[in-house]
Amino acid sequence: MGSILYIVAGPIGNLSDISLRALETIKSSDLVVAEDTRVTRKLLNHYRIDKPLLSLRERSSDKVLSDLIDNMARGREGFKSVAYLTDAGTPGVSDPGGKLVAAARQKDINIVPLPGPSALTTILQISGINTKNRVLFLGFLPKKKGRKTLFNWLKTNPLPVVIFEDKHRITKTLNDFSSIWGDEAQVVIGRELTKKFEQILVGNIKTVSNQLSSKSLKGEFTILIVPW
Repeated sequence: MGSILYIVAGPIGNLSDISLRALETIKSSDLVVAEDTRVTRKLLNHYRIDKPLLSLRERSSDKVLSDLIDNMARGREGFKSVAYLTDAGTPGVSDPGGKLVAAARQKDINIVPLPGPSALTTILQISGINTKNRVLFLGFLPKKKGRKTLFNWLKTNPLPVVIFEDKHRITKTLNDFSSIWGDEAQVVIGRELTKKFEQILVGNIKTVSNQLSSKSLKGEFTILIVPW
């Protein structure tokens, strides 16, 4: 049998939010490929799992990816069973997972998905908003190049939008959405989802922005905005 690449969904916050199948797969794998080895090491240590770790980030060199795929394609020892985890949640949503899967598929490496937590589905399940089964997911928005063009396009978008944002740009991003859809557009914000200090804010953009402005912003944010 050839090598197998397992695409493993890990916790988005709470370390207990990982499936038994995911843990069993990690334990049986030869190698764990991680978006950030420091983050994944905490997870492995929590479950007392000792495995070799390889870092594969968005900015990793093409050689890191090509060497990994080459070793797997050749079925070399230590590369016959590889588990890939991101910093948080389901791989391939907003991370290098898509690039890894595409490269593995070109070499006919067997790819096995292990589904699980995702900040995208988590914000939808707690929103209480009828999205009419349609949503536009944009991940992290452009910081500069292409940002203005994107927001101009969104002026005509009728769909609810889900994005990821960090503490440095959350206020600016809400202001940008307010400029195209108005202060009354409904928003649901999940901060530090499933973690100890999880916070859910629901209301119009103006109300939620005021709530955030009175706090020292920390953590990562998942945002659902409804233009109607």
